[in-house]
Amino acid sequence: MNVKPRLAATIAGLCLLTVMATVTLARVLPGSSQLVYISSRDGSYKLYTVDVERQITRLLTNRRIVPCCLSWSPDGERLIFMAAVQNQFELFMVSAGGNDLRQLTQDNGRRIDRPVWSPDGRQIVFVSHRDGNLEIYTLDTTDASLRRLTDNTALDNTPAWSPDGQEIAFVSNRDGNRDIYVMKADGSDIRRLTDHTGADYGPAWSPDGQRIAFNSSRTGNTQIYIMDADGANTQALTSGDVPNWMPVWSPDGQHLLFLSSRRGQVGIHLMAADGRYLRLLTNNSMNDSVPVWSPDGQFIAYASNISGNPEIFVMRLSDGSINRLTDNRWFTDNIPVWRP
Repeated sequence: MNVKPRLAATIAGLCLLTVMATVTLARVLPGSSQLVYISSRDGSYKLYTVDVERQITRLLTNRRIVPCCLSWSPDGERLIFMAAVQNQFELFMVSAGGNDLRQLTQDNGRRIDRPVWSPDGRQIVFVSHRDGNLEIYTLDTTDASLRRLTDNTALDNTPAWSPDGQEIAFVSNRDGNRDIYVMKADGSDIRRLTDHTGADYGPAWSPDGQRIAFNSSRTGNTQIYIMDADGANTQALTSGDVPNWMPVWSPDGQHLLFLSSRRGQVGIHLMAADGRYLRLLTNNSMNDSVPVWSPDGQFIAYASNISGNPEIFVMRLSDGSINRLTDNRWFTDNIPVWRP
């Protein structure tokens, strides 16, 4: 049996809870103008970068592994990602120039997920099945030493660094239900932030570290909520008969991107951080997904199936103009991530 298609499908699911560019943006794009994304254009999944301003696409990795869950270092010089190696999932790191590809972990087991750099670039937090259960670990980027932060028979996952690097929010069902917890960066002082019969998941810190947005099914459909960083003052930002999910903070903390099926297909929406709905950004007959802000907050990149297969697009928020970055019929271009 050929397991490669199954591995690709599994990794796409994990990342989504996942040619020459022909763009006509302004000559000077504030902040970073480079994106990294995953493409199957040559028959296997690899990483590519595209310079949006100069209209240049470049192969970043040439090894036949299936990458996903991308995360840039804070200085934009290194990229970490998850990939399948001999039916196991491992962490890899590559420089922004595409050289020095290194495997960081060994024998992680059948699942590893959510690698994220610490704000100071010294550690990587990730989820691993290496000890027989989903637990949260950190990896020191200087000496590659591992530290296990959680040790529980329940499932601990979805770690998210606080902006100051002092705490890590995560999701666990250790108390019988999926709730959001927070711990210090060394794994100590674990505190439960949500306590509800519905599932709470996907914690996202505001840029100032004062609030956490998250998804919850406490009213039936998945909706977006927000709370103070200590778990107080929880309020719903969305409501209704259709799911709304995946809040993504703007760099200035004033707005949130999110996904919603309120128009039938999955579209990208924008709201103020207090829940005031602003506007629908994409309104296609096919699904749009994985929206990410540019570092200056003036653009978003996202994937869309509008042409029948996932392609990468960039939208200027000031006027809603959209530019298609990839055009590879029959192949997949997905999961864009802006370089800092």
